[in-house]
Amino acid sequence: MGGHVEICGDMEIGGREEIGGNMEIGGHVDIGGNMEIGGHVEISGNMEIGGNMEICGNMEIGGNMEIGGTMEIGGHAEIRGNMEIGGHVEIGGHVKMGSSVEEIGGNMEIGDNMEIGGNMEIGGHPKIGGNMEIGGHVEIGGHVKIGSNMEIGGHVEICGHVKIGGHRLVVGQCGWMGDHVEGDSEAMR
Repeated sequence: MGGHVEICGDMEIGGREEIGGNMEIGGHVDIGGNMEIGGHVEISGNMEIGGNMEICGNMEIGGNMEIGGTMEIGGHAEIRGNMEIGGHVEIGGHVKMGSSVEEIGGNMEIGDNMEIGGNMEIGGHPKIGGNMEIGGHVEIGGHVKIGSNMEIGGHVEICGHVKIGGHRLVVGQCGWMGDHVEGDSEAMR
């Protein structure tokens, strides 16, 4: 454990952890084994974090959360509380998630440089490119591929098995059904 680490009460940390310095962990936190947490990290209370994870430094993770195991969260991320994140998830660096994101499914990949609004749900197995802004009240179904450099406005529903190319603007109260392909397929990789 690195220097300048502050750990508040009612906390359980599993075995084989590497915890960087200059960090603060709030109370009522349960952290599973086989984890690496970088320095300059703040983890608020009332959380359960699964094992086999890497949390890079310079980030803030809010309370009232459940985060599944086998996960990587990039540096300079800000993930606020009141959400459930499934296992086998990769969240890129410089990602900011709103405080009322309800549920993020497992087996997913979220790119770098993203801002995700509150009151939304993302199904399992999605691949979402970087350099994006996703507004509040958005529902993204499972097995969705969304390219980079996009903006998705609020009150949008994207059903499962949809592919949306990059460099798009999706706004308004719209709904896309499965197997719809929009935009440049190269942007979806």
